[in-house]
Amino acid sequence: MSKNRGTSELSAREIHNLPWPKALHDRAQPLSTQDAYDVGRLIVERVYGGAYNGSRGRKLWSLRKLQSVLDKASAATLARSIQTYQTASGLGLKPPLRNVDMGHLVRISSLQPQLQRKLLRRVEEERWGVQRLQEEVIKIRGKSSRGRPPSPGCVKALNALARHDLFSHLERIADLDARSRRSLDKRIAATLQDLRRVQRELHRRSA
Repeated sequence: MSKNRGTSELSAREIHNLPWPKALHDRAQPLSTQDAYDVGRLIVERVYGGAYNGSRGRKLWSLRKLQSVLDKASAATLARSIQTYQTASGLGLKPPLRNVDMGHLVRISSLQPQLQRKLLRRVEEERWGVQRLQEEVIKIRGKSSRGRPPSPGCVKALNALARHDLFSHLERIADLDARSRRSLDKRIAATLQDLRRVQRELHRRSA
């Protein structure tokens, strides 16, 4: 299949049959850095033809749509995998990486390449954990912007959800075909799992 093949030409079956790492389909098994890199590479290079950005994803194969095709994979996992691949490939890196894992690459994904390289050198030389790196990223963001540090993605997502009435026209679920109902059920189940994970982290941080 050509790398530049149009995203709209890929069917759900073709996407499902791409050589995804086995760990992607097992929520109980965390992705390794290599797994995350491979998942991100497949999404960016095969699903999006080599050019991924958020607005393009929403117009064609959104991460939520990909999640429904890939069954047990969550949209959050797909997003982190894309960040892992784009950050690593943008710096000319490829797993396995000494002392650098998926969490490190995700934390620096929003920074400029020169800052990414600088921080990864510190990770390598001083063996920073992900939390230590996150603290440094927050300091850098604080220096580079006048506003508050960005809110967690879960806060933004829940705020967006709160702007909609989930029960509006609820009776029209009966009008959905069987495939749409199954897809909706999978999305709800995946979202509930993601929310439970956020809740566990909230409780852990509040203890």
